[in-house]
Amino acid sequence: MIDLTDLSLAELRQRLTELPGDSAVVYVGFSTDVTGERFLPAEASQIVAEAANRPTFVDSETFIGAGSVGGLVVSPGGIGKVAARFALRILDGEKASDIPITNSEEILRPVFDWRQLQRWGISENRLPVGSEIRFRSPTAWEQYRWEIILISAVLVLQSLLIGGLFYEHRRRRQAEVEASRRMAELAHMNRSAAIGEMSASIAHEIKQPLAAIVTDANASLNWLAAPTPDLERAREALEAIIADGHRAGDVIQRIRQLARKGAPRTDPLDLNDVVRDVVPLVRAELLHQEISLTLDLGSKLCPVLGDRIQLQQVLLNLVMNAIEAMGSVADRHRELLIRSESRDDDHISVAVQDTGIGMSETTRSRCLEPFFTTKGERGTGLGLPIAKNIIEGLGGTLAVDSELGVGTQILIDLPITPPEVHQ
Repeated sequence: MIDLTDLSLAELRQRLTELPGDSAVVYVGFSTDVTGERFLPAEASQIVAEAANRPTFVDSETFIGAGSVGGLVVSPGGIGKVAARFALRILDGEKASDIPITNSEEILRPVFDWRQLQRWGISENRLPVGSEIRFRSPTAWEQYRWEIILISAVLVLQSLLIGGLFYEHRRRRQAEVEASRRMAELAHMNRSAAIGEMSASIAHEIKQPLAAIVTDANASLNWLAAPTPDLERAREALEAIIADGHRAGDVIQRIRQLARKGAPRTDPLDLNDVVRDVVPLVRAELLHQEISLTLDLGSKLCPVLGDRIQLQQVLLNLVMNAIEAMGSVADRHRELLIRSESRDDDHISVAVQDTGIGMSETTRSRCLEPFFTTKGERGTGLGLPIAKNIIEGLGGTLAVDSELGVGTQILIDLPITPPEVHQ
């Protein structure tokens, strides 16, 4: 025991700073030091606690919060409550001598200052059972419980929404890939059907150069078998055979390209070349239907990005539709016009115009809908929708302008190839 009574305040403060490391200060209250200087007990408690180099424990609740750790303290408030209950019992007629005196937790109980426990590193596990801890700094959870719950709920909801969006985005991408695959299948089927419809025309287109080859070959044999072989005319006939062979080969190559099944490519293309690829495939049909063909192709057109086979399919569909539309026209000249030109310096347009029967307003408004057809059982209603899908997939547009009894014009508009791609 170290007795620090009977000291002046200055001496007391000095001694409190020099206490051994294994000591604790027990403050029981004082109001006057040896010099006669007076203090309020609570004020003195704070002075002692601030000066001591070891934790200070007190015996009164009134000293809690002034720097002491706390302890088993007497509560003035608890005393008042117990006394008030005794007084009420006496006022109700009960004799004071009959009221037993018992210990009450309201009067004497362990109370501690959380801040000082932290300061001196005293664990709460070492406190008496039932201890009251005051001035505890509330945790973030205790201070902002509902805010944390709300924010957490929002974050969870946001995470679910983001996860849902990623899932939907993935499903959409899969659906787009599947739709693209199915559209490619339909486009291939459409090309195959078109080739089947043009089988007679294609056969005629190939038959012509083959017949010319046979004729030129016979003529060459005759000129070579003459008493004086005409080598010059035989050479000319052989050159014609080579040209006709190339012509037949080109037709077959174009048909093979149209019938080919594969993933679309995107290459810089000259739309005029695409038109020229399609014309030989429909020439025989044009002759059979007595339709004159006019090509008004612009010069020095900038290339566009696209798949040659798909663009050939688009033009082939449009031309075959035009030919069929003019099949029943007998009161005027049947003419098919294919025109290409530059538009606005950044687009190339190709127009396919006929002098056929034209379309009504209802037909014109629905002709680009899938499976809508005016051909009955002969039509699938997929030609124009597939063409529209191909053109729009290249960033272009396909528009239909028609007047009943006059004819129809279908305009394709495609963006030109960016310079950096062209280079």
